[in-house]
Amino acid sequence: MKKMTTLVFALFLTAGVAFGQSNEANIDQINSDNEATIEQTGSSNEASVGQGLNNTSFEIDRYGIQIDLGGPSTARENEAEVTQNGDSNLALLTQGAGETSGASGLGGTAIDNEATITQIGNGNVTEPGQGTYGAVARDNEMTILQRGNLNTAGVSQGLLDDGRSIDNEGTVEQRGDRNSAGIDQGVGGYAEDNLAEIFQTGNRNTGEIVQLGTDHDALIDQNGNRDLGEIGQAGTANDATIIQNN
Repeated sequence: MKKMTTLVFALFLTAGVAFGQSNEANIDQINSDNEATIEQTGSSNEASVGQGLNNTSFEIDRYGIQIDLGGPSTARENEAEVTQNGDSNLALLTQGAGETSGASGLGGTAIDNEATITQIGNGNVTEPGQGTYGAVARDNEMTILQRGNLNTAGVSQGLLDDGRSIDNEGTVEQRGDRNSAGIDQGVGGYAEDNLAEIFQTGNRNTGEIVQLGTDHDALIDQNGNRDLGEIGQAGTANDATIIQNN
């Protein structure tokens, strides 16, 4: 039986001015088989989810949630969903992370996890990670959906300090102008059999995929004008495709 935590932040004003401005929502779930859901409506909100963390002491950084105390964490068969409607929102998520000290043998584990982040509005940012800081990421799925302009999405799977990224899928879909998307798999470590996909519709969008290791598939599909797509792969038996239509 999965354990579910749901946070819904909405402030209803009779004048109809705003729904929940500048709220913060944090979910920390230890071990495996958890479910976490955060829904926020309004502007300048922050949402962070940590699954598989060994303790409740963490802080936000650009790779998701940074462990300050305790040992490495294991996240197995967890599900996380973050939905934000509004402008200038921030969503961060980590499933299975090692200690940030980078010491040998302190990597965490992320296996069979699923995460979906949806942001509707302008100027939103999300940077989730699965198996970061020297951890092992295997058979994970990460999906990001963004609608609006000037949004940023960055996905990390098996990252930093000799992390391992195997059989993971990362997908970013953006609709709007001047958006930016990036997917890193196995950067700073070992990786194989990963799939990374970026779909962008609009003008002046940027998409970048970096994969290290073997047997990877990477796709950037852009529909619009003045878009930029880049794929970097180091290893053998990798496939890379960039499609641009205007």
